[in-house]
Amino acid sequence: MVTDTKLTAAPLETPGEVLKVSRGSAVEHLDEFERSRSKRAGKKSVTRSKKAVVASPSRRTLDEAETALGEADELHRKALDQIDRRIAKLSAERSALNKKFKSERETLEQRVSCAKRAYEAAQQKMARC
Repeated sequence: MVTDTKLTAAPLETPGEVLKVSRGSAVEHLDEFERSRSKRAGKKSVTRSKKAVVASPSRRTLDEAETALGEADELHRKALDQIDRRIAKLSAERSALNKKFKSERETLEQRVSCAKRAYEAAQQKMARC
């Protein structure tokens, strides 16, 4: 944050505009450059190592994982289809069994009804005697 009012006066007069301010003459800049250059000349030059070349990432692991996922999805779908076929088969068996039991029950109910009427008739006949 700049708190010096002399430095902030000009930018505040023209906000949004970039102001170029010289911080020294060309001679001063060249003198500073020569001094820093002579200081650097006394030091050993540091050789920078080249960055290691980084290979692009391999998609092999991702492709293998996606393939495994696809195969698992296919196995699950086949297993669910097999269960659905079994459910349909059991449903058909259940319908056939219910139809058979209904027919058998109607026959047995008629038999019970006849036996009940015969029993009641026999009781009435016995009561008359």
